[in-house]
Amino acid sequence: MSITYLEAIREAQAKLLRDDKRVFIYGQDVGGTFGGAFKATKGLAKEFPDAYQHTDQRRCDGGNRHWVCD
Repeated sequence: MSITYLEAIREAQAKLLRDDKRVFIYGQDVGGTFGGAFKATKGLAKEFPDAYQHTDQRRCDGGNRHWVCD
């Protein structure tokens, strides 16, 4: 059996989320349709909705000199 590096990452995250209820996913766009910038969390939000309780928090980026918050 052969899987891609991305699939291996996604499967490892799913295993951790299944095995330990203290584990959660946090980051920008990780719970969205695409599963983050690299799609490593795609589909996990549907399977583990409680693991994404923190993804709607306000995010900031420091950049070089200016802070941008959404």
